[in-house]
Amino acid sequence: MQTVRLPPGESRNDWIASNLVDFFNELSLLYGLVVKSAMEKYTQPGDGFPPGFEYRWSQPGKKPLRVSSPE
Repeated sequence: MQTVRLPPGESRNDWIASNLVDFFNELSLLYGLVVKSAMEKYTQPGDGFPPGFEYRWSQPGKKPLRVSSPE
């Protein structure tokens, strides 16, 4: 558990902020890879993962529209 322990002399808030930024950057990279792959694979309305699910976009007072999972 040494890797997540606050280093001596380090501000707790600075340490949390630094690690939070690193986590966000890694998550953004992963999300970008997944979204790009999904957008190329699922292009037709109603397509998506897992198979058999239908994706719809709904707005109050309007009929839901069929969309692909990346949309």
